[in-house]
Amino acid sequence: MLTACDKGSDGVRRTDTPDPPGSGEGPVGRPDPEQGWDFTAETADGCLRFEGSEMRLRIDRGGVLFKTLPDGHGAVIDLDSGRRVEYFIGEAGSDSVCRQSWVSIDGQKLEGATVRMKKQTAGTVWCHVDVARPQKGYMLVGLR
Repeated sequence: MLTACDKGSDGVRRTDTPDPPGSGEGPVGRPDPEQGWDFTAETADGCLRFEGSEMRLRIDRGGVLFKTLPDGHGAVIDLDSGRRVEYFIGEAGSDSVCRQSWVSIDGQKLEGATVRMKKQTAGTVWCHVDVARPQKGYMLVGLR
């Protein structure tokens, strides 16, 4: 009997190239002049993710982890780049705004951000994170 083992590489595990900061279109809805913003495509995609114009962290890309921390807030961690998003999603009101919610990117809290719930299942929440200044938007599909 012959047994063999070959160590392929000590390199990074990611097989695709990460989006550079500032690239991409920003995944947060498409304007519809009569109905406001349309999030149909975003809520149909159940992949855990945090996406915006300067970053795309998806669990289906190698090296991206989602976890719930001991105090109950969530974290998205990119092992390759070291980027980290932390979040807490409070209860949604009748206007879909999640009160007492917050999001931070690489340790910087998104000041003035409004988090609106777009969909929820037993373990997952889809949220639009809207930042007024500078005008930015993010899509967070995270653990609940």
